Amino acid sequence: MRTRCIPVLAGLAFFSPVYAGEDDPFTVVKVIPGCSYFIAETPSWYAVVQDWTCSMPSEGDRGTGNLITYFATPVILNGTSCTAWVQAA
Repeated sequence: MRTRCIPVLAGLAFFSPVYAGEDDPFTVVKVIPGCSYFIAETPSWYAVVQDWTCSMPSEGDRGTGNLITYFATPVILNGTSCTAWVQAA
């Protein structure tokens, strides 16, 4: 299962952040079964988010938070406050 996760992460290396804000909106654009992360799209970049304290997100779920940090960060996903670890942005 993990081998399917690596190409997605490698593909995101070509996206770079342009702007980072505290409460930027994001949308879950990809959840890969068997992987411990999801891909979130903000108005300016994509982020790999893993180890969140919310329930498993679905594609199309919306939230707000600072997804440019590489640390645990507070986010709101579908109206629920939780913490997420941003792996790459």
